[in-house]
Amino acid sequence: MTATITRGEWLAELERVLVPPTGTLDGLTATEIAVQSGITRSRVMVLLGRASAQGQLQIGRKPVTAIDGRLSMVPCYRMIPAS
Repeated sequence: MTATITRGEWLAELERVLVPPTGTLDGLTATEIAVQSGITRSRVMVLLGRASAQGQLQIGRKPVTAIDGRLSMVPCYRMIPAS
């Protein structure tokens, strides 16, 4: 039987992944979060939406090189640490 993961546990995992190490300026893209956390990108987007609605998310943009070599600015995310 698989244990149920609560919404709070998902948000805690997102916070762990998204609070950058000291000195890191960029956040992570949704794809980077999915890879690091082991959940699907679509699920990451749902969780990011919930975190944003709760005021726990800082959204920015960062340059990413696409597979064809083009550079584009994509959304990146960072959790605002609970105070």
